[in-house]
Amino acid sequence: MKTPTFITEIANRIEAITGVTYEDICTGNRKAEVTRARHALMWYLYRRHHYKYSLSAIGILLNRNHTSVYHGVLVVDWALHNNDSRFKFIQTIEDPDYICPQCGCKRNHTPAVQ
Repeated sequence: MKTPTFITEIANRIEAITGVTYEDICTGNRKAEVTRARHALMWYLYRRHHYKYSLSAIGILLNRNHTSVYHGVLVVDWALHNNDSRFKFIQTIEDPDYICPQCGCKRNHTPAVQ
C-alpha cells in the first residue's frame, strides 16, 4: 500500500523533530524514541484526522494492529493530559516553521524522561 502524501509529510515533520524516520516507525523497533515517534504519529492521525483515518487504517499504514494503534493514542492522551514532557514535541508537528530556541535547528530538544 502506497503511503498517502499527507502522512509522509507529517512523518517527515516528526522526523525533523525527533530524528526518527518513517521507516523506523513502521518497523518493530521498540526503542523509546522510536516508540514515542510512532505513538505521536498514531495520535496525530487519529485525533487530528479521525474523520479520515480509522484505527484499522492507521494500523495498516504503520504495520500494526488496530489495538496497538488505540493503545498508542491512549498513551499520548494520558501524557498530554498529565503534562508529561515526553510528548511536548507534538505541539510542533503542526508548525512546519518551528525553530528550536536553544540552537536554531528544526528539532525539539526536550530531554527524554526515563
